[in-house]
Amino acid sequence: MSLSVTRAAKKAASELLGQTNRARYSQVDVKKIAAALNIDVIEGEFRVENGKDVSGLIKMSGKNGRPVIAVNTKEKPQRKRFTIAHEIGHFMLHGNEQLHIDQDFEFAAFRDSTSSLATSLKEIQANQFAAELLMPSDEIQEIIRSNFPKKDITEIINEISKTYNVSSLAATIKISALLGNA
Repeated sequence: MSLSVTRAAKKAASELLGQTNRARYSQVDVKKIAAALNIDVIEGEFRVENGKDVSGLIKMSGKNGRPVIAVNTKEKPQRKRFTIAHEIGHFMLHGNEQLHIDQDFEFAAFRDSTSSLATSLKEIQANQFAAELLMPSDEIQEIIRSNFPKKDITEIINEISKTYNVSSLAATIKISALLGNA
């Protein structure tokens, strides 16, 4: 996977975040961002498809002609937020697709065999976009710098999870990616 591809996803998220009036070190209102982009967000129950849970989808033209993101009502609030951010990523980066359904997308970063084949490049990009939108790298790096080694890494993960209203897994992946690029 090309670094320029992930950089482009992060840059797009950072630019979009810069257009909001969100205070630094606070959670992003992904529904508000979707609304500003004229994207409707709905919740519904999804049936299991091919043994995989469907977390969400984006349809580029809904009933009213506007894009619509649908998220699974059965998911935890943090997962819903990541799903919405992820689908906004598809909208911003892959807007030419008419329908995109995501299954277990949060774990795409761990599927190295798939990633190396670039069969899930769009999923990786959307994950990068969502992670940057929800947890801006500069803020997370500052949290790590100001707290480590005073605090245990688990405490830092919990602080990020709480501050940005993301799952511990999402915070762990973000920190790992940042420390891997240090």
